[in-house]
Amino acid sequence: MMKLRGFEELFHKSLLEKGIKFLGVFPTRSLEELEILSGRHLGSKDIHGRKRKSRPFLAVYENHVYKMVFLSTQSYSHVPVSLSSCNNSGKGFCKNIKQDCFAFRDNKEKKVLCYLIREERFGELEKEICGTCKELNIFDGLSEVWLNGKELQGRAS
Repeated sequence: MMKLRGFEELFHKSLLEKGIKFLGVFPTRSLEELEILSGRHLGSKDIHGRKRKSRPFLAVYENHVYKMVFLSTQSYSHVPVSLSSCNNSGKGFCKNIKQDCFAFRDNKEKKVLCYLIREERFGELEKEICGTCKELNIFDGLSEVWLNGKELQGRAS
């Protein structure tokens, strides 16, 4: 399927700048890049060491920074997430996202984190944007950790 020219720029300007939350998926290549950059395990491999095809995430854009929470089918975090308020295109990696899932628990911190990444770095990563989400408060009260560059130290929200 042909990608519409300028779609990503239009998406960014019309939706993300308004602080609308969205659902997306990183393929393994992008997750591996983020793991190398941050020194954290973000789930590019399962507990048996096999590569995953992808990892879904929820994100919101604020002040030139993307805030992300990764999603999992595993209940380790005990933080259920319902994607019933998300519009999902149902194509590519998006078609494999389960409507009821859990927030991904960071192995290093042993809790759910909100990962921060600068817009330039986020733009460089391969990803699929699945759709927008309404009424999700998943980011509220989570500790924040930078995934890019010099700002790797965490900051509490």
